[in-house]
Amino acid sequence: MKVWAALLLAAGLSTSATAQEANESPSISEIRVHLYYTLSGVLSENVLDPRREREFAGWNVIIGEGDAREPADDLLVDVVVQTGGHDFIDVPLVIWVTNGEGETIGSRTVRTMLTSDDGVVHNPLWLENVGCAGTLTFNARFRGQHRTAELELACGE
Repeated sequence: MKVWAALLLAAGLSTSATAQEANESPSISEIRVHLYYTLSGVLSENVLDPRREREFAGWNVIIGEGDAREPADDLLVDVVVQTGGHDFIDVPLVIWVTNGEGETIGSRTVRTMLTSDDGVVHNPLWLENVGCAGTLTFNARFRGQHRTAELELACGE
């Protein structure tokens, strides 16, 4: 009898933990930005990574200067949405980027998402010819949440 009680208690705890994970509301966990390096065809590290020792220097990245390892004029915006586990999300995520004048230079609406078993899904937006765009503001809106990030990509002598 005690064995059954222990099994039922363990099953209840397991069910509670699973229910708690499933009830975690999906949210934007971060906005990442990666330069596309034209010589090697690879992406840079996340230039907005908060663990960087200092802010990314985006001066003359089109010729590989600043903190760019090589020339880059395009970039990939990656909006990461996270929940408590594997989930199908049927709520739109809106991603848009504006320049210093407030003009939208790129946008995307992701209508549905399927998260990994770890509860993560990456949502990309590709931007072309922005290596000298000046101040870029990255925006993401999802379930009443609005996140922003900024990056300066300026050029000159």
